[in-house]
Amino acid sequence: MKESIYLSTPEHAKLEFELAGLASRFMAHAIDLLVIGCILICLSLLLFLGPFASLVRDTGAFDSYGIAVIILISFSILWGYYFLLEGYFQGITPGKKMMGIRVLREDGMPIGFYESAIRNLVRAADAFPPPTYLLGGVSMHLDDAGKRLGDMVAGTIVVCESFPKIMETKTGAAWAARVEKGHSRKPLSLAGGNVTVKQLDLIEQYLNRCTTFPFERRRDLTEKMAAPLWKLSGNIRPQADSMASTLERDETFLDSLLQLANEEKTLSSDALPMTDHTTFF
Repeated sequence: MKESIYLSTPEHAKLEFELAGLASRFMAHAIDLLVIGCILICLSLLLFLGPFASLVRDTGAFDSYGIAVIILISFSILWGYYFLLEGYFQGITPGKKMMGIRVLREDGMPIGFYESAIRNLVRAADAFPPPTYLLGGVSMHLDDAGKRLGDMVAGTIVVCESFPKIMETKTGAAWAARVEKGHSRKPLSLAGGNVTVKQLDLIEQYLNRCTTFPFERRRDLTEKMAAPLWKLSGNIRPQADSMASTLERDETFLDSLLQLANEEKTLSSDALPMTDHTTFF
């Protein structure tokens, strides 16, 4: 297992992250298990000593079916704890927060409920033989990125939550801002439909690289990307006096869409930039 790893962000920038060690991850897990244990104890007291005690006795909660239901509820709490907290708080649980670590996607962005569900469904395999987590520990030790089986399937990594080196760069600061915002990009709503997350990511990648393309190729690619989005916006694509001006306006339009998506706004006539000779609306 390495001490750090480089990840490529959606902007194609490589950022260095310090990997969470085995000790910090197991301590975080131990803290979370303590919290889960407290939850189970409170539920047990409520069921067997509280107002529901007579109901539990009358329905035979201690027979084979009742025990099976209790086991199922316990598993649901154990899995749901990690699934809900990691999904809602983008890779953080109380244990991870206390140990200063967090789960990220392989592109450096926060995880969501999808990644949380997958990595925690495989937790049962990582815990083999229960409750030792021997298989997960061996996997983390042998893998360069310190991944357990759940991380491998979900495409996630666990890193230290402090990012001093990353914050020194402009790209790193932009990444950190997106992480702190708590979620990844969402589709952008236009008058004629939505611009999908995949389309927005492609626009962002293209704008980050378009200056390296020859003019003819850059103009053609920009036109192909912008033309259908002009239609979605419900407006006529403006004409310019020269190909260079048209290219500039299309790229400005694409960039404005990204800004709107990052701010999670709906397209309006006040949201897009205006030019001296041609209006967009």
